[in-house]
Amino acid sequence: MKKIYQFLVLLLVATMGVGTAARAQEAGVVYDLTPTVSVKDSMIIVLQQGTYQSASAYFNPSGSYKAEVDGSCIYQVKYVSKLDDGTSIYALYNPSTKTYLSKKSNAQSVDDAWQCSIEVAEFQSSNQRKFIYGIFGQEDVTGRALIFAAKDNAQEYLVYSACPGFAATPWCNDWFVYEAVAREATARDKFESAYREVFGSGCDTDLFPVGDHPGCITQALYDEIQALYDRATAVRSDETCTDSEVEALTAELVAIKAKYESSRKGFEAGKYYTFANLQFGGTLMYESNGGLYATVGMTTLPDEVTTDHAAYIFTLEDAGNGAFYVKNFLTQNYFAAAPGLQKQWLTTSKPARSFTMPFLQNRLFNIQDPDSHMLTVDYSRKVLQWDDANSTGNQFYAYEVSDDVINMLSATVEKKRVADEYRAYYNSIKTLASDRYYASGITKDGNYANMGLVYGATTNAQETTEGSIYYL
Repeated sequence: MKKIYQFLVLLLVATMGVGTAARAQEAGVVYDLTPTVSVKDSMIIVLQQGTYQSASAYFNPSGSYKAEVDGSCIYQVKYVSKLDDGTSIYALYNPSTKTYLSKKSNAQSVDDAWQCSIEVAEFQSSNQRKFIYGIFGQEDVTGRALIFAAKDNAQEYLVYSACPGFAATPWCNDWFVYEAVAREATARDKFESAYREVFGSGCDTDLFPVGDHPGCITQALYDEIQALYDRATAVRSDETCTDSEVEALTAELVAIKAKYESSRKGFEAGKYYTFANLQFGGTLMYESNGGLYATVGMTTLPDEVTTDHAAYIFTLEDAGNGAFYVKNFLTQNYFAAAPGLQKQWLTTSKPARSFTMPFLQNRLFNIQDPDSHMLTVDYSRKVLQWDDANSTGNQFYAYEVSDDVINMLSATVEKKRVADEYRAYYNSIKTLASDRYYASGITKDGNYANMGLVYGATTNAQETTEGSIYYL
C-alpha cells in the first residue's frame, strides 16, 4: 500500500493539483496536506525532501527524517523582515517543540532563529536564492519546489544532507512544500495513520526479516505480525466496522510496532560483524592504512573465509550507554572520526570515539558518533562522513560472524598482524639508520666526502714513505 500511497503523493506533487496529498496526525488532530509554492506569514507547512534523495522523507526536529508525516513535521512560517531588494525573510517555528529552526540549537526566539528567504526553484537561476544546479533528479522541479536560503548568505541553503543541514550545495536544496490545514482526527484517520506506519510497505520477510543477524526477529513474532497485517488490511476496505472495532485494531497496530522494535536482535559487545551497504550492487566495509573503505561486489563474506577477509570483520567493545568502540579484526584499529563533511572516515590504534547503530527499517541501520555524524559509502569507494540518515549510502546491514570463523582465523590473523608490525618497525629503523649514516658525510666508498667532518690534521712522527698526511 505504501508504494501506491507514495506514487499518489508524487503524482500530486508533479501536477501541483488541488487536493489532499497526505495527512499528518498528532494528539487527535489531522493535518490535510496540499502542495504549494506560495508561502505567507503564519502559514502551516510540511517540508519533504526533494528529488535527489527521497520521495518520502519529511523534515522534523528529531535529527532523522520521518518516513511518514506526524505532528513533529509541522512548521509555521513566521515573517521577519524584507531585504533592500524587497525579498521577504522568514523563520520556521515548530509548534511541537515550541522552538525555531536554528543552526546551532533550537532557538527560543525569532532573533536566534535561522532566518531565510523562501523562493520558487529555478534551474541555473541568476538569483542565488532560487538557484538549483539541476542534477540528481532536480531537472524537473523548476516551479514546483521551494528553496530556503539564509538571510545573510544567499548561497547558504537549507539542504537535506542532514536534518537539518545548511550548506552551499544547490543539488540537494530543493524542497516540496505542503500547506497543512488542521481538523479533528476520526477513528479511521488514526487507524490509517497507524497502518501506514507499521505496514506502509506491506508485510513480508524482506520488511520484517527473520533470522540471527542484527535487525532480525523470530519466526513466531513474524507470524504474529503477518496475522495482524491480514486482519488490518481487510478492515481498510470494510466500511461496516464500528469506530470501537477500528480503535481496538489501531491499539493492536501501535502495540505490535512497539513489540517489533523491542524484539529485533541488536548489537552485542564481544561479537564480530561485517558491515554491508547496497551501494554499487553490494559493498563490504574494510579498514586499511588508517582509513575506512568499501569493496565492490561483496555484501557478505564468502563460504571459504581466509586471512585476506579479516580486514572486513569488526568487533564491538562496550563504551557504555548503548554505544560501542568498533575495532577491526585484522589491524586492531578503531573507528575514530572524519575531518568533516564528505571527508574520509579515519581509524586509530586506540579507542577514541564511540558509536551507536540505530535501526531505521527492517535490518537497515546507521552508524553514528556522539555528534550525530554518520558513516556513508560514497562513489569514491571510500567511507566518508555524510549526515543524512535516510541516504542510501548511510544505511548498512550487519552480518554476525560465527565464533567458528573467528577461532579459525585468530591464529593466522595474529601472526600476520605481528609480522606486519615487525616489518613496519624494521623498515622505519632501516630508514632511520640510513638517514644517520648519510648525514655523517661518509660515502659508501669510505672516503671523507665532505670537508668539515675532519678539517685538518698534523703529526710529529710521519714516515716519509707514507706520503702527505692529507691522504690519511
